[in-house]
Amino acid sequence: MKQPRYPTKTILAVARVTHGNALQHIDRLALFGITPAFLDAFDSQIEAADAVHTLDQKRVHLREMTIEKEEVLGAVVDWAVDLRMRLQFAYGQNSALAKLFPARAFNAARNSEAAMNEVFDAVLQLARDHATQLAPFGQDETVLADGETLHEALKQADAEQEAEKQTGKSTTRERWAALNQLIHDINRINQTGRRVFRDDPTRHVLFTTKWPRRATGSLEQDIPEEEIEDEEAVA
Repeated sequence: MKQPRYPTKTILAVARVTHGNALQHIDRLALFGITPAFLDAFDSQIEAADAVHTLDQKRVHLREMTIEKEEVLGAVVDWAVDLRMRLQFAYGQNSALAKLFPARAFNAARNSEAAMNEVFDAVLQLARDHATQLAPFGQDETVLADGETLHEALKQADAEQEAEKQTGKSTTRERWAALNQLIHDINRINQTGRRVFRDDPTRHVLFTTKWPRRATGSLEQDIPEEEIEDEEAVA
């Protein structure tokens, strides 16, 4: 699936103008299959393409999810650091029991939600196993429950963002397909209009759509009159 050669806003704007022009001259365009049913379907395609999330909207959404996930990760890190301190208070900073805290793996996972999910399993188990000894140092049932809740929140945030990334890829393919189909139909309508109004300059010009050139911003006619097949290569 190729990316459309024109910006989304341009395609939608040209499509709406083309639909309006065709609707006003439907009696003549029907000679080449541009019927009311065709234009109804074309109008629905315009609205459907407009409704699909744009890439910029998708990026904003993903960024918002990333911020939320980073906030949860930060809370998980803080909870684990507190646990390590309680272990040191309970058993002594250099004791073997205090050193059961997986410091090296924990530090390596500080900036990775997926890695922290694995490390935090061990951290929580450590907190459960030593709950009685840690209670005098501030780890009550509520604190332990908070750790469990944070762990679930981190796993869910990570899974939701990964799912959103996959959905984004699918949405992009759908959007490109819809926009490329609009380009094809726009060019079909305009070629038809130029043909049936070849002896009527006033109406002929309505169907001479100008597309922006991608690189320079200058204008080009949609397609030569006898080359509508070439545009299908875009779809």
